[in-house]
Amino acid sequence: MPELHPHEASHDQWRQRRTGSRPLVTGLRFGQAAPGFSLPSSAGGETSLADFKGKSDVVLVFYCYDWGGI
Repeated sequence: MPELHPHEASHDQWRQRRTGSRPLVTGLRFGQAAPGFSLPSSAGGETSLADFKGKSDVVLVFYCYDWGGI
């Protein structure tokens, strides 16, 4: 199997080729509930997914790379 470099494939594809491991998270199906979690809040304290239950128009984005100022 030819070598893949991180810039040529997604992280999961690259890791699977390098280690033979599969991704730990495969995503959610439409309508499937997300697992509960809490993260530090930019306003201080913690924010959990449960804080948004019942609210409309919530967008949840996980940005896993922070290489510079945006």
